[in-house]
Amino acid sequence: MRERHLAGKAEIRKALGDPGLRRTTGRPDDPIYTETETRTSGDRVRFTLRPDRLRPHGKPYHPYQVDVRLAGCKIKALTVIELVTWL
Repeated sequence: MRERHLAGKAEIRKALGDPGLRRTTGRPDDPIYTETETRTSGDRVRFTLRPDRLRPHGKPYHPYQVDVRLAGCKIKALTVIELVTWL
């Protein structure tokens, strides 16, 4: 497994697109990501975004691990890690 770390709005938008992973492109083979394994602790929320399908050639799309740190009602830090695996 290889992790790719993104930091800041510019890097995250470049990798995930705008408005992000939940967008629909109109292409039937593109996945829709759902939140799973949600955990909260104090000012931190962690969850995994998992795709709802395999690629057309049968290999999986990569899931993302998201870590959000809050300060009051604002996001202080947002970390998105693409979990890349090869079989």
